[in-house]
Amino acid sequence: SFYLDTTNTQHNFWGSSLSTEHPDVQKSGMEHVDVTLMNLNRLLKENTIPGDWVMVKMDIEGAEWDILPCLAEADSASLIDRLYVEVHPQKLSMRGTTDAALKEAEDKLKQRGVDIPPYFSDTF
Repeated sequence: SFYLDTTNTQHNFWGSSLSTEHPDVQKSGMEHVDVTLMNLNRLLKENTIPGDWVMVKMDIEGAEWDILPCLAEADSASLIDRLYVEVHPQKLSMRGTTDAALKEAEDKLKQRGVDIPPYFSDTF
């Protein structure tokens, strides 16, 4: 389920998340919808070639804690040239990924040639 932020009007409902731990989701009464999820590794493998310049923007309300460790181990990671990732609080991880594990994943991605510049989106 994808949980909706229905209360944060001043920030265009930016707190929608897969995690039930997001405060805006909780304020919204856990309202949710079913969505089709996409596997990033599969998307990269099926839609890019090594000669492409690939940029990924990842602002996914905590799911980065679960995706980045998997991505760092996948062959498809080497297809990414630049990764912009906004890191949200660790408590939004659905798998309990630790700070150390996230840092290790980022380091592995950088070793594979992925440029990960500092990133934060001020969405207002």
